[in-house]
Amino acid sequence: MLLCLAVALVFGKQTPLQLNSLNVDTKIAVIGSGAAGSSLIYFLKKEGIHNFTDVYERSDRIGGRAKSISLNLKACDTCDEYSVSIELGASIFAGANRHLMQAKQEFDLETKSTKQPKAAQQAKFGIWNGKWVYYDASSLSWWSSAKLLWTYGISPITVSKICKQLVGRFLDIYKHLENREYWINSAYEIDRLDIKESLNVTCRDYLLSRGVSTKFVDEFISSITRNIYLNDASNLHAFSCLVGFYTSLDDMYTIKDGNYKLYEHMLEGSSVNLQTKVTVIEKMDDGFELTFEKDGVESTKRYDKVVLATPLESSGIELKGFPVTVQSAQFPHLEFTKLYGNSY
Repeated sequence: MLLCLAVALVFGKQTPLQLNSLNVDTKIAVIGSGAAGSSLIYFLKKEGIHNFTDVYERSDRIGGRAKSISLNLKACDTCDEYSVSIELGASIFAGANRHLMQAKQEFDLETKSTKQPKAAQQAKFGIWNGKWVYYDASSLSWWSSAKLLWTYGISPITVSKICKQLVGRFLDIYKHLENREYWINSAYEIDRLDIKESLNVTCRDYLLSRGVSTKFVDEFISSITRNIYLNDASNLHAFSCLVGFYTSLDDMYTIKDGNYKLYEHMLEGSSVNLQTKVTVIEKMDDGFELTFEKDGVESTKRYDKVVLATPLESSGIELKGFPVTVQSAQFPHLEFTKLYGNSY
């Protein structure tokens, strides 16, 4: 998917990196080593196009949002201590994510839960409003379902149906890719997948207009979105919100040693320049020239294609020779606390 969505420098609109414009000798620069940049290199390798590719990453690690820390925990007073990798971003991925599931199997990466003691896997899910826990899901799935219906009526069933239909339409993207039915830009694919409406209205309004109760949206759905996106359903578009809700409907996975391992493996054997900041991209008659800094030393290099796999507006990269204005985006400052404890 990301192979086709990759943008080769914007001329007022998206310009896709097309396979038919590449060959084994094409010199390609990829800026960013997160999910987009790493998976792009991964798919280019599968097409045999990787001999002249360079990845530039201004931080000292691979993975982008996929970042984790290690903690030593105990499931009980007498239990042995075990180490877990706690994800700070990009914490889980669904079984429906075909590319990540295939990569997990290809790289023989173990999911985190396979090494946790049984007691640690029997965690409960609850929703706390700051004063008391007003919803507590026990380990018995039928009892949890009964309590959901008692508390929120048929709204959970309604949202599940809406969510499955919407995500199901999005998953058609894999059929298009298998048939090599690529697209010109993301707007084209959004229309083809019929998900445009869900991107232009808040999750709260989207669900309320479909008969979901206010109580369920404000209490249950928003509790999920706060955990995943640190925001309420009233501040998110419906698509992202329902993708978040989908985590309760599908098997979820986390790589044992950190999800960033997926992207490290994708870039194995590639030319990756860490702690290297790209400062200028200049369009030339026969390609592009990159100016970058590493250890205080400025250098330049020529490429046939340049792929931006990082948010341009926050990259600090100067574009020369492009009739495009980079619009500034407003990002809220968010702080969050992760709390871990035991009941013993």
